[in-house]
Amino acid sequence: MLAPSPIKLPSSSPVTSSDRFTIVGVVLIVAALIAAWGNSFTGPMVFDDLPSLQDNHSIQHWSTALTPPSGGFTVSGRPLLNLSFAFNYHLSGTEVANYHVTNLILHGLAALTLFGLVRQTLTQLRPSTLAQRDAYWAALASALLWAVHPLQTESVTYLVQRAESLAGLCTLLALYSFARSARSITPQRWLVASIVSCWLGALTKESAATAPLLIFLYDRIFISGSFRAAWTRHRIYYSSLAASWIITGWLIFANPSRGGTTGFATPVSVSEYALLQLQAVSHYLRLSLWPQHLVFDYGPYQAGALGSALPSAIIIGIILGLTGWTLRRKPTLGFLGAVFFILLAPSSSFLPIASQIMAEHRMYLPLAALVTLIVILLQRYLGRGFLWLVLILTLLSVARTAQRNGDYQSNLKLWTATVQDCPTNPRAWLNLGQAYAAEKKWAEAARHYETALRLQPKYIMAHYNLGVTYLELQQPHQASEHFATTLQLNPTFGEAAYNWGNALAALQQPAAACARYEYALRLHPHHARAHYNLGNSLIELGRFPEAIVHYEETIRLNPTHLEAYFNLGNALSQTGRFTEAIAAYQAVLQLAPHDTEAARNLASAHQAIADQAAREKSPLAHRVN
Repeated sequence: MLAPSPIKLPSSSPVTSSDRFTIVGVVLIVAALIAAWGNSFTGPMVFDDLPSLQDNHSIQHWSTALTPPSGGFTVSGRPLLNLSFAFNYHLSGTEVANYHVTNLILHGLAALTLFGLVRQTLTQLRPSTLAQRDAYWAALASALLWAVHPLQTESVTYLVQRAESLAGLCTLLALYSFARSARSITPQRWLVASIVSCWLGALTKESAATAPLLIFLYDRIFISGSFRAAWTRHRIYYSSLAASWIITGWLIFANPSRGGTTGFATPVSVSEYALLQLQAVSHYLRLSLWPQHLVFDYGPYQAGALGSALPSAIIIGIILGLTGWTLRRKPTLGFLGAVFFILLAPSSSFLPIASQIMAEHRMYLPLAALVTLIVILLQRYLGRGFLWLVLILTLLSVARTAQRNGDYQSNLKLWTATVQDCPTNPRAWLNLGQAYAAEKKWAEAARHYETALRLQPKYIMAHYNLGVTYLELQQPHQASEHFATTLQLNPTFGEAAYNWGNALAALQQPAAACARYEYALRLHPHHARAHYNLGNSLIELGRFPEAIVHYEETIRLNPTHLEAYFNLGNALSQTGRFTEAIAAYQAVLQLAPHDTEAARNLASAHQAIADQAAREKSPLAHRVN
């Protein structure tokens, strides 16, 4: 049973220099953030940014901004997050600087809220003037170190992980508003602000569901003195907070299992995931203290990935035991330890997330509890001397964060760094290959795709991308093999069927190519390129009427497809339909007025019509005896 008695809140006003100290603290935090993230604003969209931002049509219209696409996208089931990206899109389209600046502003607001929350809490614990000064320095040190910690780069620089920072900001605002209500002469306003923040968090990310639990524990330890008293004093308030769980539940129900990446039906079992998370949490703790070898993507679950969890279990068990002990003996420290584990529970306990066994962005808000705990201990045992240590750590963190942000300046740099620190992740090798492919360095791309396949032989996208790369390298036989494997692993992969047709066409096998194009069109009937290439293969087989049908369908789907008009004209000419051929060639010349081949064929078609007319006017002569 937790022991502290209810705290009597002081009625005295804050120290005279409070405003001046607050301004200094705000300036220092903002300056540190700019120094750490000043080089991040030009980083391109990477990885999940592409489907959730670049290809997300819902953010392009205000009417659909609150209905993000369903499935396994980062924005799926998170309407407020999607709305925030719609705001950026309407400011600058897909220009990245605007998105980066918004991410940093949100992170800055979260850091300032943490500053206020820690200061508010420590001040009400020790109301003397000297203790208030100590509370100020502890709060500033906590916010500074948390704000510029290199572990935060994924949550701030990786655009789509605004999910984590925005949900974290909402959670901090909910807790801060509740803390302010305890000393306010108008507490209802602060309580309403807390409820609204909690609901907004629920609309941002599922992890914000921990906010009511954090506030209830905070109330027990710092305000009311017992859970019973907390509930009695704020029954309506807590019922309103709990209503946010209805929002969360509804969004989860509307987007079940996040496209098959989360839930109990994933390839990883509950017990195995829990053991993996023991190792993950101990890894997060190490990175919190020594943020070297940061990894952008640790990869999805792979069978056999579980190593020995015993050392991690011992470490986590000891920390949990200390948390339980301090909750009874030193509630302030115990609260921070409990917050750390409560915040990590949604993603790092037993609910399997097969798409990401580990992710550094999960430490966004838990890191605040850990940093604040360390700062309080340092201040307690080092006195004012701890400020020099904080200054040194802040400068080192700013430098390391800026260095880490340099990795985000290109896909190639980011994925190169990722495979160096996580070489067993096949998804990282795949994305590194794609980065080389984007620069048309096909040989390097092929080498990295092959590495991904050595790590995961049935990796569908690696087979497919390798097939595309072999086509670019003019090695259609190898390409054909990988497209065949792709379709064997996923028979509904229409683009693989289409490209397999391209490989077979390059191998001078038009009949086989036709079969693959037709298969691709059964999966995707409106695939304009498949219709066009099928028409070309049919021409090679001399099946002109069928080719005409597919060229016409290509043009219907893509009215500016110049080659389709040109080949349609040729096919029509071959079948004697010269008048229609003339229309096709004229369409080519409208799109490309200087196309000499189209002009020559147009003239030939006109000549063919003239010759045909001349023959009709000059009947064959008959001999008379």
